[in-house]
Amino acid sequence: VAKWERLGSRSLFPTLSFSVSLSFLVSRISKGPARTLLADVVPPDQHDEGNAWFAFMVSVGNMTGYSLAAIRIASYIPGVENDARVLFFFCAIVIICCIFLTVRYTHEDPLERNEQGDISAAGVFLRLGSVFREVPSIVRRCAIVQMSVWFSFFTIIIYFATFVGEDVFGGKPAGGLNEEKDIYKEGVRFANLGFAVQAIVCFILTFSLSGFRAILVRAMDKIGTGRVYAASIYLQGAALLLAPFVAHESYPPSNRDKILTVVMIGSIGFTWATALTIPWSLVTQAVAKTNTAGLSLATFNLSHCAPEILASLIGSASVAATHGYVAPLVIAGLVSLAGGPLVAKYRVGYDDE
Repeated sequence: VAKWERLGSRSLFPTLSFSVSLSFLVSRISKGPARTLLADVVPPDQHDEGNAWFAFMVSVGNMTGYSLAAIRIASYIPGVENDARVLFFFCAIVIICCIFLTVRYTHEDPLERNEQGDISAAGVFLRLGSVFREVPSIVRRCAIVQMSVWFSFFTIIIYFATFVGEDVFGGKPAGGLNEEKDIYKEGVRFANLGFAVQAIVCFILTFSLSGFRAILVRAMDKIGTGRVYAASIYLQGAALLLAPFVAHESYPPSNRDKILTVVMIGSIGFTWATALTIPWSLVTQAVAKTNTAGLSLATFNLSHCAPEILASLIGSASVAATHGYVAPLVIAGLVSLAGGPLVAKYRVGYDDE
């Protein structure tokens, strides 16, 4: 039995890794074309609202997913004991539905071969190289700021739930007593409750209807796009630096630690809203009338991919060195604080740029 359990564990990790890689691949592939479509069909003076709507819909999905992960969903389904299986099955159904809707309702006119240019692998890479050189300045400047923001985002995505389960609630995911495992699972569910609050904050800030402009967009008009963006990045950095003050590894955690944990992750909903709206709005406005809008937005999307790799490498090294999950969150907070001044330095969101 022990042998089969070890074999199961060894096969589980690559399977989960492959599944997560595919899910992120779907996200990255869909993001660029969706934003390019917005750049093509939405008037420039409505790009702020259009990109805020993207953030709003992301918040709806996040609220749904994190809320489901915060409860014992398997207890409501007869014959099912594993929450993860239910959640992953639900995610698979959602992705399949999205693929069907995209294929069914998205139409485009294919280019003639002489309009495509060189479509060989070498030709595509050469064209990408020219886009890197010719991309509008605002795209490069937004990408630099976004790298610091998304480094923090991915650190949160990777480590926050485990941080709450182990460092706040004092549970152990493996190798401990069943009671410690149950405490860990309770901590992870509580972390997902915090993520749901984060999504609600983003939802409130980006909600808009005909005649009602999103709160975030109105703040950008009144205070200034750059100032709002910088303030959200500073807030994210300050929130992540709360990690050492709630990591008491005690069960049950105090009400103070629970409240601070929710405030810590929930306040980052402001940063989530701005990061999904402001830089994308500036970039889509800059490339909307060019012939390389799709490639330009694809290169901008790389500012999200590189931090994902760095967050994994630096985070895992800090966890190994400190035997806890406070360090990667503190590092992410410092990186975020360092990104705040870059908004002003590179004139991101300032009208006089």
